[in-house]
Parts: sequence; structure tokens; C-alpha cells
Amino acid sequence: MPAYTPTGPFGNNVPPGLSNTFFNNLESWIQQAEADIGSSAISGSTSGTATLYQVFQGVFKLVIVQLNNFRNGSAPAQNIAIPVPFTTTCRGWNSSIGPVQLLKASSAQTVQQLIGFNTGADNSVSGQTTLHANWLWHCDSGPDTISFTGSQPAPAWGGQLVIIGI
Repeated sequence: MPAYTPTGPFGNNVPPGLSNTFFNNLESWIQQAEADIGSSAISGSTSGTATLYQVFQGVFKLVIVQLNNFRNGSAPAQNIAIPVPFTTTCRGWNSSIGPVQLLKASSAQTVQQLIGFNTGADNSVSGQTTLHANWLWHCDSGPDTISFTGSQPAPAWGGQLVIIGI
């Protein structure tokens, strides 16, 4: 979707009046903001569902994955594609979700998990290819898929995965 093109300023009884370009651009932006591409869902091999919502799909992207009693028991990994993939970097956090991998072209990507806060210096991170529950992290490779690994140790999952980026 192209970027919004400003049309105003607007005032009473002065140009620009009603503008086809303005309203079409505004409607396109609203569709993007409302995630008119809908949601994607998969069912766990054991129970529940994982539903992906991509709330923003433009240059700035926001993905939320909601798990409802999801468990991928002894099955192989189950993947859910990000409708408009990240192109460069993203940051995220997850609650009660793991293990999960971020894939790009079917390959697990390295995420930098925040593992320690340092006073007056850079914080400590650890490179991982599998996300576990309750992590803060960033990924610098633009993932296109979320993969729920097989043989989940927990009896059932609930929680969210939130990813923001470009």
C-alpha cells in the first residue's frame, strides 16, 4: 500500500473541497489499520487453536498471536505464515508461549533474548533459535513464519506472542 499523501489544509468554503484522492488514501489506511486481511488460525494436534492477527501490514508491522488451550503434542512442527512478512527487524515478547521459532524461508532465525540489565552499559543478550515462555527479544532478519515445535512438554498453552517491527 502506498503511503498516505496529505491533501489539506482544510477549511470551510475554501479549497480543497471533497477529494477523491484524499478519501481513497484515507480508506486504504483505515483498511490497513483494521487488518482487513483477517486472521489465520491453526489447530493444535492435541488441543486448542493458535490465531494470528496482523494488525498493521504497511512499513510498520504488528503481529499478535493468541493461543487458546493450544498444544502441539507429538506432531511435527506446525507453522503459521505471517501474511505480510517483516522485511528487516522486529522485536517481541511472549507470555506462556514456547517453544516457538521464527522462520525465514523455512530456516529458524536467531533471536537475541534479553538476559540481563546492566547499569551504564549495554544490556546482556543471548542468541537463540527457539523462543521460550516469557521472553523479551529482537530478531534482525525479517521472519515470514511462526513455527510451533512438536512434542510440547506442557499439557496446554494459553497466552500471546506480540511482534512489532519493519
